[in-house]
Amino acid sequence: MTTAEVRKVSEFRKTWNRFRTYITKPQNAILLMLGIILTISTLFPMYTIVRDTIRLHPGSIDTQENALDSKVEILGKELTTYNWTNLFKDTITTRVGRERVTRSVASIYLWTPLLNSVLISIFACFGAILYGGIFAYLVTRTNLKFKKYLSSIFIFPYIMPQWTLAVMWQNLFNSNIVTGGSDGIFVALFGLYMPKWWCEGIFPVSVVLTIHYAPFAYILIGGIFRNMDANLEEAATILNTPRWKTFLRVTLPLVKPAILSTILLVFSSAMGSYPIPHYLKLTTLSTQYVGMSSNRAGQASILAVIMMLFGFLILIVNQRTTSGRKNFVTVTGKSGQSSLVNLGAAKYVLSVLFVLLTLFTGILPIILFAIETFLPNPGDYSFITHGIAGHTTTKWWLTAENVTENGMYGQKGILYNTDIWNAFAGTFFVAICCALAAGTIGTLIGYCVSKNRRSKWASYVNNMAFLPYLMPSLAVGVAFFIFGSSAGIYNTFLLLILAGTVKYIPFASRSALNSMMQLSGEIEEAAIIQDIPWWQRMTRIIIPIQKTSIISGFLLPFMTCLRELTLFMLLCGQGKIITTMLGYFDEMGLYAFSSGINLILIILILVFNTLVNKLTGASIDSGIGGD
Repeated sequence: MTTAEVRKVSEFRKTWNRFRTYITKPQNAILLMLGIILTISTLFPMYTIVRDTIRLHPGSIDTQENALDSKVEILGKELTTYNWTNLFKDTITTRVGRERVTRSVASIYLWTPLLNSVLISIFACFGAILYGGIFAYLVTRTNLKFKKYLSSIFIFPYIMPQWTLAVMWQNLFNSNIVTGGSDGIFVALFGLYMPKWWCEGIFPVSVVLTIHYAPFAYILIGGIFRNMDANLEEAATILNTPRWKTFLRVTLPLVKPAILSTILLVFSSAMGSYPIPHYLKLTTLSTQYVGMSSNRAGQASILAVIMMLFGFLILIVNQRTTSGRKNFVTVTGKSGQSSLVNLGAAKYVLSVLFVLLTLFTGILPIILFAIETFLPNPGDYSFITHGIAGHTTTKWWLTAENVTENGMYGQKGILYNTDIWNAFAGTFFVAICCALAAGTIGTLIGYCVSKNRRSKWASYVNNMAFLPYLMPSLAVGVAFFIFGSSAGIYNTFLLLILAGTVKYIPFASRSALNSMMQLSGEIEEAAIIQDIPWWQRMTRIIIPIQKTSIISGFLLPFMTCLRELTLFMLLCGQGKIITTMLGYFDEMGLYAFSSGINLILIILILVFNTLVNKLTGASIDSGIGGD
């Protein structure tokens, strides 16, 4: 062998030996395997969306003659640029009254929905930070009354299904004159007909999203307020700094990371929200995709690509904002606990105000859904003025036979309806499988990343695990819809479990990572010295110590999956799981069935949340003010 050949062999052996040494450590081997699996499961479905934008779709507009003229054949597959050129360059002529109006395809199908999506995301971010941040400050830093009650009930809107408040808004403010259909509670009680901008569109969508995501701000900002170093504010007090200046120059900079995290999480979640804009009649990228998916499938995929790009952009911003965190030290002051701000008489006014607000957002939806299931004509609250006698019925619950009259459309009552309970069983099966898969993978990611926290590969795996959470839910759903259709697993539990697992891994991985970072490495090193196998170290040492965080990593995907609609609605037919049945009953006009399903879902989620708190001691609001 020549000298060059010997050198090459020597370099190969060195590389091979380094690789063998690397994978002998369980955390490295698991991290390598998980990185490959996450890359495929996350990026490949996204690649299928991009590929779908240049494919021909039978029965869609891109199979017309002008689309066929622009097709090319690559590797035996017919591809076309028509979807892109038609969306961004073509025009549509429509008749408005007696006039014919020509508008670009992009303005109708892209720019207007995109503008609405961005606007409601911005408004939701601003509103959630303002509402949740003020509430967090009052609970943690003032002598506000009823803290335990308020802290517990404030998170209800996030625990409940996303569309709950949207439906409640309809029941409160809709009217036959303005929106069509039955008159809502405000008309029945006060004779008030709210304007259409109040009932439908950007304003109600932004308000509902704000209420739904305000718990994000409360949890993130409240945690910092609660655990803030007292030295920093005491130092300012000793230097006779006014309280308002201390808040602006000391407190707010400390809370800035939580505010940025809230903005990123709320913006990405609101961007992909489907149920709230759907119920409140606002055209966004999500609702536009659903409307275009049948006759403009390729162009609908372009909308999904745009939503996907927002997810990547949010991930980049998240990396930039978290990599340059500042540390603060005191130049004077002594250790101590921050004193609570005395609100004086205002503490009673603010307490009553927040009690009323939380009753409106947390308790009233449950009451209204229960009432809806006993009304002969759901949504009609005329019994408020005419009396309850003759204005209630139990048929929606207790009808034991298929009835075609009385508005039942051949459906049995909820308690006897096997389709509903089969859908509930399917939902529980998917939720359990997603929780087990996402919880296990997330725990392993948290463990391996904490052991390799300075490794670039560990950082990549951590980002790849977190990316699906920053992606709009509909974009992830579209990716798996296209992937599942091409793989022949559409409308199967397997596809739902795959999508749910990828989407919910971040819940478990972040929970496990935060807890593993706090675990001293000497504990496991002592076991290694005694030649205890890795699996025994995990099951007998690490998991028992961090069981609360690990259990939370399993239960969060479970509870989230129970109320998931946006992610799953494209992946299966109506009736596969319970949330997809809501649209079917709404289309049939069986609103009492939808209300009954919502009521059961809310009660189940609240019961499971309570059980989690009692069994594990873990609570979403614990450590903030609800403990």
